[in-house]
Amino acid sequence: MRYQILISEAALKDIDDIEYYIGVVLLNPLAAKRLVRRIELKINTLSFMPARNKIRDNFYKVKVGNFRIIYKIENNIVIVLNVVYSKRNYSI
Repeated sequence: MRYQILISEAALKDIDDIEYYIGVVLLNPLAAKRLVRRIELKINTLSFMPARNKIRDNFYKVKVGNFRIIYKIENNIVIVLNVVYSKRNYSI
């Protein structure tokens, strides 16, 4: 069974912020593009068997380098909520 993927505005902003920080602040645009591509690819894998790495209740996470993609599953839809730096404290 395939799941539909929906990326929240907050997650899109997180990805833009990550790309900006690595590309502009750290002056490494190539690394920024590569990481964003890896995040996009990992999000796409969630369309198949997304119920892995459960955090609690209906919330899940998946790792991409030093970042975590936080998502939930509702019916047949994976909703990506945030993309956060793994050392950062975050709450659901």
